[in-house]
Amino acid sequence: MSDVKSRVLTPLDWQLYQLARLNSLEDAPDSFGSTYEQEVTLSDTEWQTRLDLKLRGLDALLLIAELEDQAVG
Repeated sequence: MSDVKSRVLTPLDWQLYQLARLNSLEDAPDSFGSTYEQEVTLSDTEWQTRLDLKLRGLDALLLIAELEDQAVG
């Protein structure tokens, strides 16, 4: 049995974050304050900026959960 691993995302992980976020919006649309239709149109730069917390003036960590090298949360 494989273990779920978590790690901190950086702006370089924007494509992984984008995939996980869009999949989550499709899977559970009522769990978010946005929609798949709104976020699928975001530019690459907008996805990268979402992960650059210092640029946004935030002090937090963005984590991703991975199982067998697949984003699961």
